[in-house]
Amino acid sequence: MSGSRDNSIVQHDLRLKNPKVLTILLHQTEVCGIAAKDQIVASGGASGKVNIWDLRTEGIIKSHKMHQSAAKALKWCPWKCDLLASGGGT
Repeated sequence: MSGSRDNSIVQHDLRLKNPKVLTILLHQTEVCGIAAKDQIVASGGASGKVNIWDLRTEGIIKSHKMHQSAAKALKWCPWKCDLLASGGGT
């Protein structure tokens, strides 16, 4: 999975013989960070917004402006499935 300056997130499924590229537009600004756990993905944008979304439906579960600057570092807690840590910076 990768984020881009064009506000998109692309999922590359390399397990398939002919990989399918899924492009999802969820941010108004550049995508700076991504963290995936099972079928749930968190993405951080240059605006400071963090989106949590379901990969199966491509629907947003939660969207919140958590930082005053870019949300660059995202990591799911390995022992508590609903806990996400995020860090920001210029």
